[in-house]
Amino acid sequence: MVYVDDAAAHCERSRAAGATIVYEPKIEDYGPEYWADKSYGVLDLGGHLWWFVERIRG
Repeated sequence: MVYVDDAAAHCERSRAAGATIVYEPKIEDYGPEYWADKSYGVLDLGGHLWWFVERIRG
């Protein structure tokens, strides 16, 4: 998992470069006492899954 400043923009750059997006950017909110983030999943050329995450509230 890697934190980025803008998950949606990062996803679009990855897609434009030919990456296989397996999980589209989505906000996950774990409640007001916890955190919220926007993340997406992508496979690299070796088939490894990477998660890129933007912290929304923490």
